[in-house]
Amino acid sequence: MQIKILLVLFSICIIATTVDAQIKKGTVLLGGQIGFSLQKTKNDPAPPNPYPPDFKSTNITLSPAFGKAIKDNLVIGADIYYSYLKYQSYQPQQQKNNAYGAGLFVRKYNDLGKGFYFFVQGRAGVTYNRQETEDLLAPVNNTLSKGYEIQIAVYPGIAYNVSKKLQMEAGFNNLGYLQFNHSKSTALPASSWSAVTNNFSAGSSLSNFSGLTLGFRILLM
Repeated sequence: MQIKILLVLFSICIIATTVDAQIKKGTVLLGGQIGFSLQKTKNDPAPPNPYPPDFKSTNITLSPAFGKAIKDNLVIGADIYYSYLKYQSYQPQQQKNNAYGAGLFVRKYNDLGKGFYFFVQGRAGVTYNRQETEDLLAPVNNTLSKGYEIQIAVYPGIAYNVSKKLQMEAGFNNLGYLQFNHSKSTALPASSWSAVTNNFSAGSSLSNFSGLTLGFRILLM
């Protein structure tokens, strides 16, 4: 937590003191982010529960992006997003989530020297979600949830020129954000039961390291 706060304060100082232009007007940036995680925990069953409280999750995310520098160090662009999550809390029950969306962004670069850059990105986007919960022992508990999310977020980070054409980057996704969620849940098989939820939230990824992301950009002059 303290390390993140210090990094943010350092980044603000960098914005105020760096003015050298490096990402030239007309440069096209192609790239994005790719993520994969697999987690599995197995425990012995504890009476009277006959099923072990196992945990297993698989998560895949893809987020390609396209941008163009309209001025030195100022990039505008668009991205698309896809995520797949499969979660098992214990053997008879599992949950699957598919999400896809798109967004527009503006990114400002500042030269730190020796191939390093600090950037701040503002993004607005929408994501559609589909979540299905299946209980193999009690199908009456099966549910389907569909909805969407509208978000405005700020994303600061550090980039490094591996070569003239390749840039690697790391940052804090959703350092600050405003978000609106709408979802509708229904029982499966289809029945008269349903629930609609609307939620507005604001927050920051400083509370944990879940917002830390890695990515790359290909620069075409």
